Amino acid sequence: MPEAFPDLEITVQDTFSVDDKVTVLVHFHGTHQRAFQQFEATGRQVSCRSIEVYRIEGDKIAEKWVAPDMISLTQQISPAPTDH
Repeated sequence: MPEAFPDLEITVQDTFSVDDKVTVLVHFHGTHQRAFQQFEATGRQVSCRSIEVYRIEGDKIAEKWVAPDMISLTQQISPAPTDH
């Protein structure tokens, strides 16, 4: 992702923990400057969120579950539909 969005800014918007799990709400903002997946660079500003849950053992991350809003991101970089 950093290659496609070299000016990527990542902001942690919220965190909370229960027992051995920490949940983080992350906001990403950047400019689509290089190819990402099947999408060529658009030069568009993009913004999306991710919900991330980490299970902690001792002082290390034992497991993680990351759920970025890829639908929102791909909608922002998809080519505009053309009229036929």
